[in-house]
Amino acid sequence: MKIISWNIAGRTAPWEVVVEMLEAREIDVALLQEARRPQKSIADLIEVDPGPWSTAGTGVKRGWKAAVVVLKGRSDMNVQWIEAKSIPDAGYHDLAVSRPGTLAAAVVTPSDGLPLTVVSMYAAAEGWTEESGRPSHNAWVGSAHRLISDLSRLVGKRTRLIAAGDLNAWRRSTSIFTRMNSLDLPCVGPDAPEGGRQAQEPRHPEDVLTFYLPAEREPANATQQLDYVFATRNIAEQVTVRALNDPHQWGPSDHCRILIDVR
Repeated sequence: MKIISWNIAGRTAPWEVVVEMLEAREIDVALLQEARRPQKSIADLIEVDPGPWSTAGTGVKRGWKAAVVVLKGRSDMNVQWIEAKSIPDAGYHDLAVSRPGTLAAAVVTPSDGLPLTVVSMYAAAEGWTEESGRPSHNAWVGSAHRLISDLSRLVGKRTRLIAAGDLNAWRRSTSIFTRMNSLDLPCVGPDAPEGGRQAQEPRHPEDVLTFYLPAEREPANATQQLDYVFATRNIAEQVTVRALNDPHQWGPSDHCRILIDVR
């Protein structure tokens, strides 16, 4: 199964790229972050998880969400949507999510293969409290840890799972990667050297470039990695991950596409 993970930054143009890749069978599933509701010409061609096109927040309006997207009418695979519900609304066996819109999931079963749970996740920015003394700064680590807690509900003894997205975190945020590993969800990339182009002076020796800052203006100037892929240990060795991060292949977003191949 071929998958992309991509933060499309709330833009319209990436939807065209996603549909082209789905129609050409370059990918079977797209895991998107910061996805706004697409225009009708796109919406008519795809199926998307049932979550609303918004992200619950703390005083910030976000008209986009993490999404799982497939091409409509694929007869060679079955998609079982997993509806994410807020913790107060979730039943005992429901997928309870701390912040609806930050996590979307589905079970995809190809006609000639085994079920694979796929998860798109996004660590949304959170403000510090005034009492902390840093009210002008944003924080992502707490948001990422909420995602990990939510994700734990999907991991069982037999689960085959891929979770990918924008964690807004560097690898030095080791607590995130340690917790994922404790769920039997090691990070499987993208890693240097096979996983894509590196910065001249990477923050971590395994880092590849997946994001450029507004001040950097274009992919050629990118300096950091914020996007990662995790896989349950029972399939980790069957997963190849590569960042499509050369400037000519980057795509119309400030994040590049992450290609995931599950053999």
